[in-house]
Amino acid sequence: MGRPKGEGARAKARPSSSSLAASLLPAGSAATVGFGGYLGSSRLDSALGGGGGEDAACGIDGELVQHLKRLGRKDPTTKLKALGSFSVLLKGRSKEDIIPVMPQWAFEYKRLLLDYNREVRRATHETMSVLVVSIGRDLAPHLKSLMGPWWFSQFDPVFEVSQSSKRSFQAAFPSKEKRLDALALCATEMCIYLEENLKLTAQGLFDKAAALDEIEQMHQQVITSSLLALATLLDVFISLQSERPGFENITTEPKHGPKARSTAMVYAEKLFSYHKCFLGFLKSDSAAIRSATYAVLRSFMKNVPHVFNEGNLKTLAAPILGAFQEKDPSCHALMWDVVLIFSKSFPDCWNFLNAQKIVLNRLWHFLRSGCFGSQQISYPALLVFLETMPHNVVRGEQFFLDLFHNLWAGRKPSVSSMEDRIAFFRTFKECFLWALQNASRYCDEVSSVHCRQSTLVENILVKFLWEDFVLVFSPKVQSVILTGISTESPEDQSPDVQKNIMEKPSLRYPLSYPQDLGKCIVEILSGIFQIEHDLLSGFSVAFRESFRGICQHSENGGRVESVERLIQFLLLMEHHAVRKSEYWPLDYIVGPTLAGSFSSIESLDSPDGIRFLSAAISIFGPNKMVKVFLVPDKGSSLSPFEEQSRKLESEHFMHIFEKRFVPWCLRGSGSCSAARLDLLLALFDDECLSEQWSLVLSHTIKLRSDDPEHAAILCPLLQKARDKITKWQLAESKLHVNSYVERWRHDLLDSLAVAVASSCPPNRIQEADFLRSALGGSSKDDQISLLSRDSCVLVFKALLEKLVYFILGSSFKWLLKKSDQWPVWISVDFNSQCGENVLTGSNISEGYKFASLVDKLIAKKGVDRVFITHRAWLAAEMLCTWEWPGGSSITTFLPLLSAYAQSEAQPPREGLLDSIFDILLDAALVQGGSSAQSFPNFYGTTADEVKNIKEPFVRALLSLVVTLFNDDVWNYDKARTLFQVLINKLLIGDTVSINCLRILPLIMRILIQPLCRSHKNFTDLESLALEDDEVQETIMGWLQRLLSFPPLVTWQTDNDMEEWFHLVVSCYPIGASDRSNVPKAERRISLREKTLLLDFFRKQRVSIDLSNASNHLQMLLSKLIVFSVGYCANDFNEEDWDFVLSMTRFWIQSVVVMMEDVVENVNDLISDDSCSDKLDLSIIKKLEQIVLISDHNRIETAKSALLVYSSFSNFQLAKVADDQDTSRTEKWESMKDRITGGILRIFLCAGLAEAIASLHSHRAASVVASSLLDNLYFWESVARGVNESSPLARERAVRSVDFWGLSKGSISSLYAILFCPKPAPSLQFAAYRMLSSEPVSHLAIGEETMHTLDGEQDSSSIEEQNVHMKEEISSMIEKSHQMFEMDLLAEERVHILLAWSLLLSHIWSLPASPAREQLVQYIHNSVDPVIIDCLFQHILDVAVPSNQKKKDTEFAAVVCEAAKEAITRGSLLSSVESLWPIEPLTMASLAGAIFGMMLRLLPAYVREWFGYLRDRSTIEYFTKTWCSPPLISNELSQIKKASFIDENFSIRVSKAANEVVATYTKEETGFDLVIRLPASYPLQQVDVDCPRSKGISEDKQRKWLLSMMSFVRNQ
Repeated sequence: MGRPKGEGARAKARPSSSSLAASLLPAGSAATVGFGGYLGSSRLDSALGGGGGEDAACGIDGELVQHLKRLGRKDPTTKLKALGSFSVLLKGRSKEDIIPVMPQWAFEYKRLLLDYNREVRRATHETMSVLVVSIGRDLAPHLKSLMGPWWFSQFDPVFEVSQSSKRSFQAAFPSKEKRLDALALCATEMCIYLEENLKLTAQGLFDKAAALDEIEQMHQQVITSSLLALATLLDVFISLQSERPGFENITTEPKHGPKARSTAMVYAEKLFSYHKCFLGFLKSDSAAIRSATYAVLRSFMKNVPHVFNEGNLKTLAAPILGAFQEKDPSCHALMWDVVLIFSKSFPDCWNFLNAQKIVLNRLWHFLRSGCFGSQQISYPALLVFLETMPHNVVRGEQFFLDLFHNLWAGRKPSVSSMEDRIAFFRTFKECFLWALQNASRYCDEVSSVHCRQSTLVENILVKFLWEDFVLVFSPKVQSVILTGISTESPEDQSPDVQKNIMEKPSLRYPLSYPQDLGKCIVEILSGIFQIEHDLLSGFSVAFRESFRGICQHSENGGRVESVERLIQFLLLMEHHAVRKSEYWPLDYIVGPTLAGSFSSIESLDSPDGIRFLSAAISIFGPNKMVKVFLVPDKGSSLSPFEEQSRKLESEHFMHIFEKRFVPWCLRGSGSCSAARLDLLLALFDDECLSEQWSLVLSHTIKLRSDDPEHAAILCPLLQKARDKITKWQLAESKLHVNSYVERWRHDLLDSLAVAVASSCPPNRIQEADFLRSALGGSSKDDQISLLSRDSCVLVFKALLEKLVYFILGSSFKWLLKKSDQWPVWISVDFNSQCGENVLTGSNISEGYKFASLVDKLIAKKGVDRVFITHRAWLAAEMLCTWEWPGGSSITTFLPLLSAYAQSEAQPPREGLLDSIFDILLDAALVQGGSSAQSFPNFYGTTADEVKNIKEPFVRALLSLVVTLFNDDVWNYDKARTLFQVLINKLLIGDTVSINCLRILPLIMRILIQPLCRSHKNFTDLESLALEDDEVQETIMGWLQRLLSFPPLVTWQTDNDMEEWFHLVVSCYPIGASDRSNVPKAERRISLREKTLLLDFFRKQRVSIDLSNASNHLQMLLSKLIVFSVGYCANDFNEEDWDFVLSMTRFWIQSVVVMMEDVVENVNDLISDDSCSDKLDLSIIKKLEQIVLISDHNRIETAKSALLVYSSFSNFQLAKVADDQDTSRTEKWESMKDRITGGILRIFLCAGLAEAIASLHSHRAASVVASSLLDNLYFWESVARGVNESSPLARERAVRSVDFWGLSKGSISSLYAILFCPKPAPSLQFAAYRMLSSEPVSHLAIGEETMHTLDGEQDSSSIEEQNVHMKEEISSMIEKSHQMFEMDLLAEERVHILLAWSLLLSHIWSLPASPAREQLVQYIHNSVDPVIIDCLFQHILDVAVPSNQKKKDTEFAAVVCEAAKEAITRGSLLSSVESLWPIEPLTMASLAGAIFGMMLRLLPAYVREWFGYLRDRSTIEYFTKTWCSPPLISNELSQIKKASFIDENFSIRVSKAANEVVATYTKEETGFDLVIRLPASYPLQQVDVDCPRSKGISEDKQRKWLLSMMSFVRNQ
C-alpha cells in the first residue's frame, strides 16, 4: 500500500540469493560489471545490475556467478552448499564457460583457504579438483595467482584438508616432473605470498565481527602453514635431488630450476633478516608455530647456511642450544634436529653463551622431567648431542654425575609406557658406556682415567641402578613402594628399611620394570668387561655386600630382604651373557661372592643362601661351581685337591658330593630341608647322574633304617626328582625321555616300594605317601613312575589283594536294568575279536542314562580305563548321543578324550582315535550325506557351528575332527592321511559318491588349515610352485571341474554342481579368528590357481542374469565374490570392481527393502487402535511373525556383501586414491556412499522396529530385539559399517528416516538399540557413537529440531531455544536414584551409565550459552546426586583393599586413566567402547570416566554431594591424586591465556601455589585479590582473600570479597 505493486521489488529476471531462484534462470542470463561483485582480485560493494543482458553480452555464465557470490556469505553451511552446487555446475560446463570466472574464483579461493571451518576448506579443494580437471591447460594464465595459496594450503594442520589440497594439485599436474616445473615457474609469486602471510597479524587477518578465539586460532594456523610451506619450498628448490621431499626420483633439472633456486635464496635471506632469525615465532605461545619454526630453521641450516654469520649465531645460540625448556612433546622431534644440526654445523656457537646456565641447567631439567613426554624421540638423540659438545663444556666428573643423576630422576617408571622404558634403558646404557670409553678425553692426566671410570661405576651403576634393582625386588620395601603401606609398624622396622623408605620416592613399578632394569645392568656390565676387566670390581663388591646382607638377615630371622632379587639377576645374566659364552658373570661376580660365603652358608644353614647356591649351580653347572667355591685348606682331610688342577676330575667331584653335600642336604627335616633338597638335585650332573642318585638313595634308606622318622624325607625327595625329570622332558626330545627316566630307577627304590606295599597293612601315613610318590599318577600331569615295570606289577598286586579283601566285605552291589536299550546308535558284536560295528535304529531316549554313567566313569577312572581295547564303538556311541544329563560331547566327553590323547604315549592311542573316525565316517556316508549342509560363513569350523548340524553322525564326526585338530592332537601328517582317505571314498572307480561329496566340504574346512601349515616357510606367494603337491593338484582339479560347468545362475538342484562349488569354496578359507577384521586370504595359492579362480569369477560376471536367478543361487554367487575378492582382489580390473560393487549394493539394498517392510508392518500393527490392549497375546504372536526373517538366503547374501564392502573400503580404495582417472574414482566413491547409506538404513530400521514395538509393551520390544540375535554376525557387520560411515552419510540417513513419518524417529531408533533389553554390544556401541558424534549429537538430548540446510539463514542469527530433555534419556537419568537397588552388573545400570555418558558428552560439546546453563541447572536441581555414590560403588569394587587408612586404597590403573582422559580430552568414547563384555573392571572404568567428566562440567553438583558425606577420605584421595591436578592445570592455563583490555588490571598465575593474584590499581586506590584452588579441587571450596588494599573502605572491601566468594564458589 502506498506504492504500485511490485515497485522496488526484485525483478523476475534478477538472480536471487537462493539456489532455487538461481536454478530457474537460463545459463548466462545474469549480468553485472564484474562477477559476483568482484573485479579482478578485488571485491566491489555494488550489487548486481538489474538487467540481464550485460553478463550475457560478456559471455559470462550467470549461474556460476550466483554461486560464486554466495561464497562470500559468513555462514559455513551456506558456503558448503554453494561449493557443492558450484562443483556440480562445473562438471556440466565447458571450459569456455568456466574461463571467464577464473579471476573471481582466484579471489574467493584465497579467502576460503583462511576460513575457520575445516569442512569449508576441504570442500574448497574438492571444488578446485573439479575445476582444474574441467579447465585443463587453460589454467596456465591464472597459475601464478593461484600457486602461492595452493602450495600454502598443502600444509593445513587438518590432515583431511591438506590431503584434499594435494589431491587437487595432483589432479592439475599428474606427474612429479610437471608439478616441479609448475612450482619452479611460480617461485617468485609463492615466496611473495608466504612473505605476506608471515607479516600478517591476528587483527588484520579477519573481519572484526569474527570471534576473537577463532581469529587467534586461524592466525596461528596461517603462520604455522606458511612456515612449513617455506621450509619445504627451500628443500624443493635448493636441496640435492635425492633430498627433495616428494620429488626424490626426478633426475632432470626443471626448465626454470636455476631461476627458482636463486629466487628462493634471495627471499630466504630477506625473510631471515626481516624476521630476525625467526626468534619471534620461536617464542610463540603456540606449540604448532614453534614446531614449524624449528622446521624452518632446520631447512635454513641445510640449504642456506651462509645466513648464519657471527651475529646471527650470537642471536640464535641461546634460543637453540637452550631449547630444552620446550615442554610440548609435539615440538621435540624438530627441536632435536635443529639442536643437533646447529651444534654440529656451527661448533663456534658454544662460545657465545654460558653453557652451564643456558644449556646444561635446562637440559638437566628437561631430563629430570622425563623429556616432558617425548622419551622415544629425545632419548636416542641424547648420545648424539653428547658427541657434538665441545670438551670445555663437559667439565669432567661432575658433568657425568649430573647427567646420569638427572637422566635417572626422569625415568618415571609408574607412568611410562613399555616403549618409553626400553628407550630410557637403551639410552642410559649407551651414554654410560660412552662416558667410560671417552673418559680420557676429559682427563688431564692418564693416571686419573681409571679413577674417574671407577667413580662412575660406583656412583651411577651401583648407587642408582643396582640399589634400585635391589629395592624393587625387596618384598617389604616393594610393598611400601607399590601401595604406600608398610606391613610393619615403624617400631618393628629396621633402620635400614626406614632409611630406604624415606629416601626413595613412592613409585609404582610396572611388572616388566625389574626385568628391563636388570637387563640394562647386565648389558652395561658386558660393555664394561669389554672396556676394562678391572672396572667390574666395584660392582662385584656391591653384589657381595647384598648377598652377605641377605645371609645375615636370614641368620637373625629378619626376612627384610629376599634372595629372589639376586636369583632373578642370575637368570638375567644367564639369558643376556652366559648364553653368549661370556665368562665374566662367573669369574668376576658370582664366583668371588660364593667363594667367600660358602662356609658361612653351610654352617649357618641359611635358606636364602642355599637357594642362591642352587640357582648358581643350575646356571653355571655343578663342576664349575664346586671348583669355584670349594678350595680346601691344606689341612683338610678332603685333600684330593692338593695341586688344584685346572679341571676338576670326576672322582674328586663325586668324593665331595658324597662326603660333604649328601650328608648336609639330607640332614633333618627343618625349615631348610626343601632348599637343601633342591641344592642336592641341582648338583646332579648328567655324566654321573646314576651314581649320584644311587648315593642319595643309599644314604636315605640308611637314615630310614636307623630312624623310621627319616622316612618322611623320601616323599619330597622323590617329588623333586619327578619335577626335575618333568623339566628335562620339556627341554628335550621325546626320543630320549624313556632312557632318561630309566636312569632314575634303582633296585634300592624298587625293593623298598615292594616291601612297603606288602606290609600288612602299611602302618604310617608317610609310607602311603612314599608309594604315591614312587608310583606317580596322582594327577594327569604326573605320569612318571620311578619304579621298574616288574616292581610296579608287584606293588599293584599287593595293593589289589588288600582292595579285593575290602570289597568282598562290603554290602554294595552293582545293578543294571535289563530293559534299557543300549547302545542306541552303534551295535557291536562282542564275540568278534575285531569288534565289527553296525548301525541301529533304536529310540535315542533309552540311552541317555547309560551315557551319563559312562561319562562319569570316564571322569573318575580315566579314558584308558573305560575304553580298553576294541571299545571305539563306545566312544562313537557317546558322540552320537551328543547330550545327556550332566554333560555332552562338546563340554565333557571330547575334552577328556583329547586330554587322554595328548598325555598317552602308547601306540594304542592312535588306533582308538582312528577307529572312532572310521566308524563315524562310514555311518555318515551311509545315512548322513543326504542331509549334510555347508556352514554359512567363511571362517573355518568351530564347535558352536557343529552344534547346529542336525544329522547325528555328521555332527559327531565333525566334532571329533575339530577338537583333535584344535587341540593339536592331530597335525599336518594326520590331515594329509585323512585327506587321502576322503579322496578314496569320493571316487568309487569313475563314479562320484554323492554322499561323500556332500560331507567332504565340511571336513575340508577343518583340514585345509593344517594342510596349509606345511608351506609356512614359503615367502614368495607368486613363485610358490606346488605342482608336485598332491593336495594342491587335487584342489586345482576340483576347480577345473567347476570351471567346466555352465554359469552358476543356470544351475539346477538335481545335479551335483552346487556340491562341487561348496567343495571348492571350502578350500579357500577367508579371514582369521577375529571376525571383525577385514576378510583376507588364509592360504597361499600359486599363480596357476589364482588364474583359475579369476577365470571362474569372470565367467559368472559375464553371464550374470539376476532376473532368472533364485535367492539360493544368488547366495552362491555372493560366496564366490567373497573368496574371489579375498584371493584375487589385486588382480581385479575396473569391470570386475564395477560388478562387485553393483552386486554388493544390490544385495544390501534388498535387505534395506526387507527391513523397511518389517518396520512399516510393525508400525501398522502397533498404530492400530485395536492393539491398545497390552495384555493381548495375539499382538505378540503377530509381531513375532512380522520380525521373523524367513528368507535366510537374503541375509546370507547381505553378509557376503558386507564382507566384500569391508575389503573394498580397506584395501582396494587405497589404490584407487592414486588413480589418475578421476571419473572412475568418483564413480566408485558414489557407489560407496550409496552402500554406506543402505547400511545405515538397515541399522536404523532395526532400531525403529524396536522403538515402535516399545509403544505397545516391553515384551513387544524384547521380541524385536531377540530377532536380531538370530543373525548376530550379520548385525555385527552392519555395526562395523555404521562406525566407519562419514558424518555426511549419517546425516542423510537420519533425515531420510525422519521424513518417513512413522510413530518413532531416527533418534528414538538409536536409543532403542542403545537401551535394548536383549543387548548386542556391537550394535549398542554403534548407536552410542552415532548419538554422541556430529551431526546427530545435537539432536540426541534436546527436543529442538534440526536446522534446515536448504535456506540461507546464517547460523549466528539462530535464536537460542529452550532445551527439553528427550524422554528416552531423561527417563534413564531420573532412574539414577534407583541404582542402589540394582546389581552392580545389571543391564539397567549399564543403560543409566550410558545415558549419563551421552548427557555429559553433549554438555561438553555445547558452547557457553543459556542452553548449556539451563541443562547444567536442570541436573543440579532435579537429578539426585546418588548417581555419584553409585559411581564409587563401581570404582571401589575393583580397588585393592588396604589394612591402613582408606586414603591409601589402591585404585585400578585403568579407572584412574579413564578419569584423567575424560577430564583432559572431554571424551568418554574410549571408555564406552571398552565397556563390553560387561565386567566389574570395565564398569569401573566407565564410572571413573563419568566422575572425571562430572568434575569438569558439574563441579558445584559434585561439591554439594561431597559436602553431605560423612566418610570423605577415600573419595578425596582419589580426586586429589588423579582428577584435581589436570583440572587445576586447565583452570590456571585458561586464566593465564585470557587477555584483559583494562591497563589498570593485571593477573598473575602461580601454578606451584595453585593460586591466581588479581591486582587493580587506579590513581590512589588499589587492591590485590588472591584466589587459591585447594589440592582436592573442586571438592573443597575455593579460597578467596584480599591481602592488600589501598584507598578502599573496609566495609566495601568486605562486600566485594563476599560477592567474589559467592561467585567463584557457585561455578
